[in-house]
Amino acid sequence: MYYPDYSPCRKSLRAACRSAPDSARKFLGGAALALLLGACSPTIEVRGYVPDEAVLAGVRPGVDNRQSVSDMLGTPSTVATFDTDVWYYVSTTQKREAFFDPELISRTIVAVEFDQNGNVADMRRYSLADGRIVAFVDRETPSRGRELTFLEQMFGNFGRFSGASGGGSSGPGS
Repeated sequence: MYYPDYSPCRKSLRAACRSAPDSARKFLGGAALALLLGACSPTIEVRGYVPDEAVLAGVRPGVDNRQSVSDMLGTPSTVATFDTDVWYYVSTTQKREAFFDPELISRTIVAVEFDQNGNVADMRRYSLADGRIVAFVDRETPSRGRELTFLEQMFGNFGRFSGASGGGSSGPGS
């Protein structure tokens, strides 16, 4: 049976497309292009919090304690793992474009160190330039034996079990 490649619906759609003014087509094409390009615009992500210089200037070594620092600067981003007398306030700004890896723009770290009495002993500020690249070891611990391929795992049990046993079943429940 032969089906013509046009139908009354397709005819009316074609006629509507032909009758649409060129300016409407150009507008819709421009809008589609703007949406596509807008999706690729970079996004700036700011994470963390570092107070401004005026607030940091209010922290005085030897005078302020943990409570006053917490009141002025807020809860720290993290506390040192082995020495809880150091508080870190961390802020990171990065640029992300579409599906690409983010690009680090800036990182600011303020370290507030306390003495044994809980008073501020020192306050240091670090930037992205102070950072160091750490090379992680990606070795794996070897295990005994050999690794089986997918097919060896699937077909490895063929022939291991005898199909017929002499007088009766020797498996569980026999």
